[in-house]
Amino acid sequence: MAIPANIAKKVVQNIIDFGRVKRAWLGISVQGITKEIADNLNLKKMEGALVISATDNGPAKQAGIKSRDVILRINDIPIKDTTDVSRTIGQLAVGEVINIDAWRDGTHKQFKAKLQEFQSQEDYRTTIKTSKNVLKDHIKLENYDMGITPLTWQFRQRYNAENPTIQGVLVSDVKEGGWAEKNGILTGDIVLEINGQPITSTETLKEKMDQEARSKKPLLLFLYRMGQKLYVGLRPKPEATVNRK
Repeated sequence: MAIPANIAKKVVQNIIDFGRVKRAWLGISVQGITKEIADNLNLKKMEGALVISATDNGPAKQAGIKSRDVILRINDIPIKDTTDVSRTIGQLAVGEVINIDAWRDGTHKQFKAKLQEFQSQEDYRTTIKTSKNVLKDHIKLENYDMGITPLTWQFRQRYNAENPTIQGVLVSDVKEGGWAEKNGILTGDIVLEINGQPITSTETLKEKMDQEARSKKPLLLFLYRMGQKLYVGLRPKPEATVNRK
């Protein structure tokens, strides 16, 4: 596969100047837009890159970008999915100031970020243990085919959540083939937020999810999963909305 001339020129110049290739870095973790996420955030199209997190002291965070923002354009280049972000940043230079068009709370926001040199990050573990949990104060969420329980210290150790800043409720069981599993929720996920609101107790989580089960609009869950954070768009089961009051 041929390398674009502008990229090849940058690589050669980097080697001449620094003896290595300097890669530009924006300092964000992103994921794609599902229909449920688009509906929750009032996006007209399933396009853009949803910001999961912005690295402390990184270019994006210094520019004011935060979790739940959706990157739509970088230097007037449309961002349709997550690969567009890495591809666009990869063609830019360390130290370059870029313009970012983002979607936040129903409105467009403009940011300027100065790209830094790429910083490697620790590998995330992507698998979780699924053996039976010993549960206490367990609550079933029938509208979503899942159960929740308080985040005890034992569960923190088990699911790589020892950091006390991680506050939320543990998904303690997920029905095999059920609604939560079909929508990408796993046993061991920790629910940190729903629609941008922090979740600190099982009662708060159940109340919020029961309320939304009577609505057509999907929930936007912010989850912690074995070392990484991600968003999941989740609608209640169809039969739950049919009987809403």
